Amino acid sequence: FLTLLVLLGGVCCRIETEGELRKLYIMTLGCLAPYRRLGIGTLMLNHVLKIAKEDGNLDCIYLHVQVSNDEAITFYERSGFKIVGEKKDYYKRIDPPDAYVLQKDLKTHYVLREIRIQDCRRKKRLLQTY
Repeated sequence: FLTLLVLLGGVCCRIETEGELRKLYIMTLGCLAPYRRLGIGTLMLNHVLKIAKEDGNLDCIYLHVQVSNDEAITFYERSGFKIVGEKKDYYKRIDPPDAYVLQKDLKTHYVLREIRIQDCRRKKRLLQTY
């Protein structure tokens, strides 16, 4: 018997720190075109979400999606991701080159921490002007 294994999809992530925040960045998540809409991407994303939840110290998960990729945007929005920004000229070899930043907050205090960090930065700038 000949056994042929075919990799149908994959996901790659990294943990990033930004000040006090710990973020999980999904660098890539993809599935071969003939196997899309069979739940493989959802399985991979749910696996990432499970690991992030088990970690317990991540504030959010984020990723970039090409602005014209409506299918991917809908896929992530179904899992609770929201568009929180846009990066102009993010992609170098595809058109359009712009990307949305999609993010899913994992901790309810994430927003409060971000506001506090922004407030501290504003106070620091005000003090520097005097």
